[in-house]
This record gives sequence, C-alpha cells and structure tokens, in this order.
Amino acid sequence: MLLVLMCGATTAGAVNRDGLSAGFYQCREQARSMLDEAVCLSDERQRQDARLAQAHQALLSRLQGRQREMMLSAQQAWLQSSAMDGEFEAALYDASPAGNLQNGLNDLLRHSARVEILQGYLDVLGPVQPAQPPQAMAVLPPWQRGMAYTTLRSQLMASGWQPRRDAQCRVNVVGTDFARLCANDPTACQACEQLPELSACSGTGQCTMHFRSGDGQVIAVSTYGDVHRTLPSGEHDDLMVTQVAPGDD
Repeated sequence: MLLVLMCGATTAGAVNRDGLSAGFYQCREQARSMLDEAVCLSDERQRQDARLAQAHQALLSRLQGRQREMMLSAQQAWLQSSAMDGEFEAALYDASPAGNLQNGLNDLLRHSARVEILQGYLDVLGPVQPAQPPQAMAVLPPWQRGMAYTTLRSQLMASGWQPRRDAQCRVNVVGTDFARLCANDPTACQACEQLPELSACSGTGQCTMHFRSGDGQVIAVSTYGDVHRTLPSGEHDDLMVTQVAPGDD
C-alpha cells in the first residue's frame, strides 16, 4: 500500500502540509483495492496539475522580458527533471502494483512541492490577482469511470471535439532521451502519433489526453492502463477512463 504521510487538514478540498488535498486522503481511506488506490492517485494528479498550471500562469502574467524567459526555461527544466526522476523510480521500485503506487505518490509530491516554490515567487511579487472564473464546459457525451478510452474517444470525435496536440508528448511519455529510445524501438513513440491528444503519462500507467471543441473549450481526459494497447470502440481495452474535467488552454 502507499507510504503513510502525516497530514493535518480534514476539511474537504483543503490542502495538507505536504500539499496534497484532504480529498486524496479521504479517497485512500475508502479504497478497497489497488485499483481504487490508482484512481485516488489519478484524481489527485488532476488536482495537482490544475494547481501547478494556475500558479505557473499567474507567475508568468506578472513577469516580463528576461525574467519571463528565465521562468519559462526553469519550468521546462523542472518538467524534464521530474520526468527523469519518474523514470529512475520506475526502474528502482519493483514492478508490483504497490511499487507503481509508490512511484505515483512520489510524482504527486514533486508536483505539490513545485507549486509551493512557484507560490513563493508570487508572494515575493505581492498579492496575487483574483483568478478568472473557470470557462464553462460544453455538454459531453455520457461517460463512466472504467469505460474503454477508445469508446469515449469515438464519442467525443463524433460530437465535434478534436485532439489537441502537445508538442512535449514524446518528452512527457518516453523521456528526455526519446530520440535515441525511439530510434532503437520505434513502437515507443507510436502512442504520440496514434493518439495526437496524448499529453503525458506517468510511470504508474496514468495518462492525460486533451481535446478542444469548435468554440475553443478544452477538456482533459485521465486514463489508467497501457497507452500502447487501445482496441476498437466497444471491445475490451487496457486503457480505461478515470476522469473527464475542464482543461487548461
């Protein structure tokens, strides 16, 4: 099971001393299987991604010129370093479900720690401007947690949603050394071509896909499983949906 962490917050939606939400701990308390634990990690990854994106965008909006360029470079370097840490931990831990869960937890802690660093920069710059209200999300086709990703993908495409390509897909999915790895094994980079909406995958099998509607709205689809094993709509699929939520443009 996951590493036991100290926490002080109990209010739903609150953030604990380690930066993870109280909802994450509540989810873990109710988990009855490794799959339940994986879903808790996937949901919390969405929360941490949203916190990180909000802090990063808020900071960029306050910076100009050389400072802004340096912040962009620093964030890119952190993304690469975090991905390399994940690759190392995937090799360090055993391939058991418990090992994968520990890897996923470490990834969450890296994200929450980065948020705290960015928030510290914002504190130096002064009061943070009020956040803009979230953009309303268009009506989505019905979806259920655990459904085959290819089934949801077909429904989204039929409803007018289009894949939003991420230029960093191969770095996020394969690693910073993707050119060499994909040259040795072309199948390693196929996922980014076969699923242009693919944005990132963790070493624990959690991936994020993004779609854009005709009016510019973006949604993020979280999945769990092997991104290299997707089958035609309606058939058993190793890649299953765990969450659909508004995404950042």
